[in-house]
Amino acid sequence: MARWGEALAGFRNLAIITFRLVGRANVAQARRDLLNHHDAFAVCCV
Repeated sequence: MARWGEALAGFRNLAIITFRLVGRANVAQARRDLLNHHDAFAVCCV
């Protein structure tokens, strides 16, 4: 049973790290979108 708990803990830690990385990527993309919004809007609506 102890090994099963260790496996779950490892999987949980891996999932947390993955979600943190994905979250950081999403924040970076959102910042780029905000910075580029004016240019994109101008190109879109000309």
